[in-house]
Amino acid sequence: MFDTRWRKLLRDLSQHRARSALVVLAIALALAGAGTILNTFALVQRATEQGFLASLPVSATLTLDVVDPALLQQVRALPEVAGARARRTLGAAVQIQGQWRSAVVFVLDDFSTLPLARLSPLSGAWPPPEGSLAIEPRNGS
Repeated sequence: MFDTRWRKLLRDLSQHRARSALVVLAIALALAGAGTILNTFALVQRATEQGFLASLPVSATLTLDVVDPALLQQVRALPEVAGARARRTLGAAVQIQGQWRSAVVFVLDDFSTLPLARLSPLSGAWPPPEGSLAIEPRNGS
């Protein structure tokens, strides 16, 4: 009826019931924990990806010395280009709670119409009044 392996397995299970129950419980808890972690990861990944894509991220960034409005209009007129904007980028240092940190300052002409790399305000006036700043904190800062 049973070969030797099955008889040994059944005998071991019957002689060591508590240990067998603990092994089964440990395996069940490990599977439940792994499933929970994988499910949470999938939800966070989906939400993060959707949020990122909703901001209309840029596909390319070109660094030029001078961009005049005529050049920007020519680039926008290209059929392969979904959107383009010019902005100035400055490097800066900021002191936060006595510690100096590097910062990148992006200067935009108009915050109200952002065709690319949209920002979502958490608080304060939006769009920011002329001459003011909108600050995006970096994670972990």
